[in-house]
Amino acid sequence: MVSGKRIGGKRHRTFRNFFSCAFVNGTHFRRIMRWILFLMFAVGVSYACREPPLFQEAGPLAETTTGPIVGKYVKVFDTDVAAFLGIPFGEPPVGQLRFSLPKPAAPWTGLRAAQTKPPPCPQWSPQPFAWAPTTPPSEDCLQLNVWAPSRCSGGRPLPVMVWIHGGGFRMGSTDMDVYDGAVLASYGNVVVVSANYRLGAFGLLNAGTEDAPGNAALYDQVLALQWVRGNIARFGGDPDRVTIFGESAGAKSVSLHLVSPLSKGLFKRALMQSGSMYHPATSDAPEVAKQKTAEFAKLAGCGGQGDEMLKCLRGKDFKELAKLENGLKTRSIFLPSYGDSFMPVPPTAAYESGQLPAGVDVLSGTTKDEGTVFLPFIAPEVFRFNATLPSLTRQQAENFTRALFFQMMPKQAVDAVVDYYFNNLNATEDGKEPEYARMVADALGDSFFNCPTVFLAEKVSSGPRLYWLTYAAEFIPSAGSWLGVPHFSDVPYVFGAPIVDGTRYSPEDGKFSGDLIRMWANFARDGHPLKDDADSWPSFTHEDPVAMELNPRASQLVTFPRFEVCDRLWRHLYTPTPSASSSPLNQEHIEA
Repeated sequence: MVSGKRIGGKRHRTFRNFFSCAFVNGTHFRRIMRWILFLMFAVGVSYACREPPLFQEAGPLAETTTGPIVGKYVKVFDTDVAAFLGIPFGEPPVGQLRFSLPKPAAPWTGLRAAQTKPPPCPQWSPQPFAWAPTTPPSEDCLQLNVWAPSRCSGGRPLPVMVWIHGGGFRMGSTDMDVYDGAVLASYGNVVVVSANYRLGAFGLLNAGTEDAPGNAALYDQVLALQWVRGNIARFGGDPDRVTIFGESAGAKSVSLHLVSPLSKGLFKRALMQSGSMYHPATSDAPEVAKQKTAEFAKLAGCGGQGDEMLKCLRGKDFKELAKLENGLKTRSIFLPSYGDSFMPVPPTAAYESGQLPAGVDVLSGTTKDEGTVFLPFIAPEVFRFNATLPSLTRQQAENFTRALFFQMMPKQAVDAVVDYYFNNLNATEDGKEPEYARMVADALGDSFFNCPTVFLAEKVSSGPRLYWLTYAAEFIPSAGSWLGVPHFSDVPYVFGAPIVDGTRYSPEDGKFSGDLIRMWANFARDGHPLKDDADSWPSFTHEDPVAMELNPRASQLVTFPRFEVCDRLWRHLYTPTPSASSSPLNQEHIEA
């Protein structure tokens, strides 16, 4: 629809969604687009007329609250998806704005190209993690992407799925191919959004001052959700059917938004893949966060306090600070902190006191082998990707497990872990010794992912559903089948990589990916992952800890396989305390 409004005595044209669906493709539409662009230029929209490709290859248009943008069409087989990439939602957090809470993006007057994904926010990863980007970072990174199906949907706005990437709050980016939302948008018939947020010190440094209060990363996420609320209808999305979903640290973020006063009303559903706030290293007390800031500033050569310290840190090259942060010891790693407007109280206390918003649907789950993928990073001299699972003796496995957990909990608790996983074991039926190395991975996965997921689900009164993913193709090429179905292996399936990549994935993988996409999209649509049989996937409770095992061969209801160890062991070893920032592992190795 073309509408007019009078500005300064002259009638100017603005352009919104022109048809009953968000975008229409084809030759006729492109001809219309050329006329629209011509009219926009004629009334003073400042875009270089010397660039004829814009007229020859007109992309989809959208008018946001900050200005008009032109995206591009991407093909998913024979279907066009309208992609709007690198849309600013926040001012570049540079100079005096480094470490500060985000400011909304300033409006622009010309037609802005939205055809390139945003750069990663500053980070440093010397190792090629699957969840770390490879493109150069920039502080001008507060941008988001939108993918919208170009086909009509009967005139009804589509559900919206907002992705929050993982990476331990230290790495990751929406420009990574694995997070491309085109296939999910096309196959799920949903509008997909992914937004960058600041990482590490840039997003979590807490100086206890007004201009560096901590949690900037989470405020970035809130600002992105506010942008979605105010703009997504212009892309064919329904602002009243927004699902936030994420994996690992992204799932932790989702779990924090569930109880944050600032996030209320910005989403309808929450989906958490392999992560929750019920983890020992979820948040810091204010005094711990400020102590970490002082230690980091000292390492950076920035003495003093308050404004003097911040002025020095803001004067440093961002690459220098990112590299310095990578060398921090585990106890000094930056985490979200409570005591502010986003997180007034410890998150566990918020759940215990019943602050979960009413009417929010929850879906969460884990993969079968959460812990395996971290072992080669933790102990590369023992565990190797391109080899078989090492045959550890029981004593070696016990020693390794003690080394993993001794910083996290007192000796008595570590003894309990070792006793539970390694005592009372018998030889397998064929007479072989048990796979002690896999038990080390199980202990790691239970502690950091499986049990926090269980404990959070028990606090959700609105009937959460749990899943247990037991199938994935080889996670890392030539890595070895011993990894099983590790942490992060579900992400490519959710975003449709097996559907379009027939080289690495089998037809069975492609079908399973399509099944997962439909379940996730069904959940975003009405809260029921199984569209035609909602009652066949009951809610998870402590009394009935049921989960849906997801597998291309036989998805079925099961008792959540790790529930017993969570209930009998980990529940009593830690009642997660938000100020506990101690972990035996470098955070970059255990969080995607």
